[in-house]
Amino acid sequence: MQDKKTTGKFFRYKAKSWLDAFTAPSTGHPNRSNFVRGMYRVQDITPYIHVLCNYVAEFLEIHHEFGLAAFSCSPVEKKNHMQVCLYFQNTLKDGRNKNSRKLAILEMLEHENRQLYFASNKVPNFLKKSKKYRLQ
Repeated sequence: MQDKKTTGKFFRYKAKSWLDAFTAPSTGHPNRSNFVRGMYRVQDITPYIHVLCNYVAEFLEIHHEFGLAAFSCSPVEKKNHMQVCLYFQNTLKDGRNKNSRKLAILEMLEHENRQLYFASNKVPNFLKKSKKYRLQ
């Protein structure tokens, strides 16, 4: 993979085979000796893994002269970090609404979409977060 001559086609093949191993389901009966636990679920795929498996090969095909080392996923890591912070700030706050069946990732993406919409359409923010004061 460190080779500058790594093609997008080869990278796509290696990434797909790694992803298949990463998301392989459990096999056998859990209470038997032949049980093999799967590594992760499809739901556990992070944005970083998504970009690695779906877009890096395309970038390699377009910009093959730079080689694999030129592609940084730091923006994806930054977005992943922001989503993790958002998850622990909002979705787990106050015990979370137990009746909500919405996935946490869906809540985060909807929140981001609202932020982008309001920013791009210059919607004024009338609803400021209220400040709480404690009297002693």
